[in-house]
Amino acid sequence: MGILGHVAFGGLVMFGALLTAFGDPGTSSRMQAKTLLVIAVGGALLTALGRLIGGPWWLEGVEIFLAVFLSGMLAAYGKAIAGLGSLLTIILVLSLSTQSGPATAPSSAAGFLLGGVILLLFALLFARFQADHSPIRRPRRFWRSRISWRHFWVRC
Repeated sequence: MGILGHVAFGGLVMFGALLTAFGDPGTSSRMQAKTLLVIAVGGALLTALGRLIGGPWWLEGVEIFLAVFLSGMLAAYGKAIAGLGSLLTIILVLSLSTQSGPATAPSSAAGFLLGGVILLLFALLFARFQADHSPIRRPRRFWRSRISWRHFWVRC
């Protein structure tokens, strides 16, 4: 692998981390780990698939149509699944557009997976660190009961 190959691999690592970060739901650590893992692994597989099946422009148009159609069908399973499907569709379309061929599919998938896993580990590490050091803050209540004008005039 030459210098351009190393630069491309590093770019895919950063690309994998970036697109995995877009799928961060910001909820519990367990849900966050599942979502980020699905994006990291699914993104790596779709990156390799996009590099393998890329071809003439008319064939890529059909492939993009099918990917968007299937991604749209995922809305029946909820907003979270539809969001994941949209992100994975973006990954597939971007990997189709590179025109680099099937020879780069394994290294591209490995780079995307490495970036996604690195981001997953950082997200879980910082979520654990934040959970241990953040105090629970409750809203302050100044009035125990609601005072209205009716109460004021009845008591006077």
